[in-house]
Amino acid sequence: MQMTRYFAVGVEQTPDGEFVAGRCDEVLSAQSAVRKARSLAYQKGGAVAFEWRGEIEFGRPGSIEILAGFGELPTQLRSGS
Repeated sequence: MQMTRYFAVGVEQTPDGEFVAGRCDEVLSAQSAVRKARSLAYQKGGAVAFEWRGEIEFGRPGSIEILAGFGELPTQLRSGS
C-alpha cells in the first residue's frame, strides 16, 4: 500500500558552521508541514518541510521530496535544489 507522510524538521548551525537537524515532527498534510517548518525556522534558524512516499508494509525505502526550506540551510536542502 502506497503511503505519503509529511514532516518538518528544524535545522541549527553550530559555531563552526556545521548544520545539525533537530527533532523531526510528523504532521497531517503538506500545508501543515510547510507551516510547521516556517515556525521552526524562527526558533532554530532554519527548517525544512518534506514528504515521504513509499510502501511501508514491505519495508522498502521510499522517496523524499523537499516541499519548502526556510532560513539558514545547507545548499542541498534548499527548496527546488
